[in-house]
Amino acid sequence: MAKDEDVTIWDCPKCSTGKLVKRKNKQQEAFYGCTNFPECRYTQPCDEEKEFEY
Repeated sequence: MAKDEDVTIWDCPKCSTGKLVKRKNKQQEAFYGCTNFPECRYTQPCDEEKEFEY
């Protein structure tokens, strides 16, 4: 489930029921991940200068 500080971006293109939220990995690098994790493991790299693509 998304945390309050996470921002919901789009519907997940893989599972269609989750939402993509911006998160950070252990190296503090941003990425988009599905709120249905760990059932859905879809991720999308986050490039601050580009729009989301799928």
